[in-house]
Amino acid sequence: MKYEFDKAWKSDSALKALVHSLESAGGVAYLVGGCVRNTILGKPFTDIDIATDLLPEQVVSISKKEGYKVIQTGISYGTVSIVNAGRKFEVTTFRSDIKTYGRKASVKFTSEMKLDAMRRDFTMNSIYMTVSGEIIDPLGSLDDLLEKKIKFIGNPSERIEEDNLRILRFFRFLAEFNKGRSDIDQDTMEALYNYKKEVKSLSRERIWMELKRILSVSEPQHIFSIMIEEGILDEVLPPIEVEGLSKVITAEKKYSVSPSHLVRLFSLNKSIGKKWANYVSLTSNEVKMLEFIKESLAHYKELKAVAYKFGRGVAEGWLLNFHDGSFDVIPSKMSEIINTGCNAFFPISGVDLLEEMEEGPELGRQMEQLEKLWIKSGFKMSKEELLLKSKS
Repeated sequence: MKYEFDKAWKSDSALKALVHSLESAGGVAYLVGGCVRNTILGKPFTDIDIATDLLPEQVVSISKKEGYKVIQTGISYGTVSIVNAGRKFEVTTFRSDIKTYGRKASVKFTSEMKLDAMRRDFTMNSIYMTVSGEIIDPLGSLDDLLEKKIKFIGNPSERIEEDNLRILRFFRFLAEFNKGRSDIDQDTMEALYNYKKEVKSLSRERIWMELKRILSVSEPQHIFSIMIEEGILDEVLPPIEVEGLSKVITAEKKYSVSPSHLVRLFSLNKSIGKKWANYVSLTSNEVKMLEFIKESLAHYKELKAVAYKFGRGVAEGWLLNFHDGSFDVIPSKMSEIINTGCNAFFPISGVDLLEEMEEGPELGRQMEQLEKLWIKSGFKMSKEELLLKSKS
């Protein structure tokens, strides 16, 4: 059955040119996956995947002839990355998976769209679209998408065994669609539970990619509750609890702070700080931020002092997590307090103390003590007052 969808793609000249090149060579070219799913739901998207009946070698040849940049890193699976006008598109030949090995597979190329659809993960991702907006739904999945049902194609256990990442992807979509335990059918829940130990086979990068998306939705705590109850994350994360996350989300609303997946991650286990990097793939700056939030909670009791020492991001993380988000800062004053801390300037330097002492560890300790006094004064002590203290 065919459906008409009157939005999308009409002004995307780079996409239309690539599709025209493939079709002019005798192939078909359909948009598929997340870009179609999100377009139908009226959500933004970034990546565009194209499915075609042309073989990978044909796609490469056509693209080079047109002057497009070609990246062949996934060609053994039928995927070729094409760059046109600075935009990257993934073009994949219709295929069926003959045998899978975790996230790898032996594939057989086909000209049949339905076979290509049947090897995908969820019904909502098996819908195709032309650049003109016509929807082709080979498995009759459009209603599932419109109702935001997360259903595996065929047997849930078989789909998960093919690719263990689908466990976390399932919960990510559950979170994005604001669904709960009652929306998981028994066969799916049993499959998720039976294969939960396989999550440990995934890389920290893949785990973080999905957890970050879950943490980024407005109310992710109920999804984490399900995963905790079923032990889905036992093999890959430290002990976590949802109460801290729930209180952080409450505090975000109280202080009108934009959600941070990193601050929310911290709230799941506040004791490990930078050691979160042992479980998920973090940048060096993200590791520092987690450790600074941990350090600020251990040593500081004033928001502006945290802002002075660590900056705005850590200050907000401290505020949301301090006493589980119950610290008594007037919401309308929060930004002003943080700005005061961020803009504060310690009025003395080591040079000012050289008349009294020599360079060395003792000078550093004295500077540290004076800075603590200055912070405790609310940044009000003058240079003269601090120097007098240094002599006493």
